[in-house]
Amino acid sequence: MGLLPDKNKPSIPKQNLEDYNILIFSEPGNGKSSFANAFNDCALTMFENSTKAMLSNDINLSQEVEKDDRYNHEWKMFKDIITEFMSKNDDYKTMGVDTITRGYEKAMEFMINEKLNGVHPAVLMNDDDHSGYSLLNDELQKTFGKLLNSDKGTILTAHAQYKKIRELKGTKRHKLIPDTGGSFGKWIMGEVDIIIFLDKDEDGNRIFRLEGKKDFDAKQRLPFQVNEIVVETDDPNPGKYMYEKFKKEFDKAIKNLNEELGVTDKMIKEHYQEKKKEQKLSNIQDKIKDEAKNKGLNGVKNAKIMDDIVGVDSIHQLDVDMAKEYLDYLKNEYDG
Repeated sequence: MGLLPDKNKPSIPKQNLEDYNILIFSEPGNGKSSFANAFNDCALTMFENSTKAMLSNDINLSQEVEKDDRYNHEWKMFKDIITEFMSKNDDYKTMGVDTITRGYEKAMEFMINEKLNGVHPAVLMNDDDHSGYSLLNDELQKTFGKLLNSDKGTILTAHAQYKKIRELKGTKRHKLIPDTGGSFGKWIMGEVDIIIFLDKDEDGNRIFRLEGKKDFDAKQRLPFQVNEIVVETDDPNPGKYMYEKFKKEFDKAIKNLNEELGVTDKMIKEHYQEKKKEQKLSNIQDKIKDEAKNKGLNGVKNAKIMDDIVGVDSIHQLDVDMAKEYLDYLKNEYDG
């Protein structure tokens, strides 16, 4: 199998809002948690207690760690949740993380206790040793990279903080940015597709700001027709209202992008049929791995039996029909 893409099947833009990686940041209490919770099929992972007044499918990490004696750190549970979310769960299409500001702090606690012998990276830096922060950033990027690079979407929330910056001419000023922690913050802001600054105007109306300016960060990788979306509301479910208003502008942007690129309905249909087929194959491959493990088959023996049954010796060479046939053999005929 070649590594180059099929020239006749170019990739097309992701069509659904829930396919994208989004970061929203604001001052506390502006509604970013309820906005994240409104995404379709969203599993909301909570580093903070901010869902008391919401109907949500959430995992409160601090509470769950206290109940589950397998874990002594919230960060460890968070990593396992990501693995489960990505591998064997079709119930949820989006993962919300509220907030990555607190997630950074929990990752820091984990690294200090588990990897740095109780020493804070800042102490190591005083001794001209930058390894503490390097290990922390590697841990954060590896964990969030796994999530951001999956086929599923993410909605990340963060607190806002003022940062002093120096312009090219040497002038110093303050700018509102997501509070995401040092080098990790720069990395994750580069990885996400959309950064929303959730602001309020002088009348108290919520505003999604999608285009960064001198005094705050924001970005969009889609051709939104507006740079600001006013989402003032007295609705008892403000998160859903904000989500629907944002999705309306997102759908306009996707429609315009498809027209500019010449993406047709046929291309979209074929793309998602192929993605569905790939997901089906991936699910069967996971079941084959589990069944082989249950039957005590190591990699070499499993490859030999697979070659005898379906004619290939690697799970990555299987198509859907071959994968079904081999899984059925392992379940019903193989007896060791």
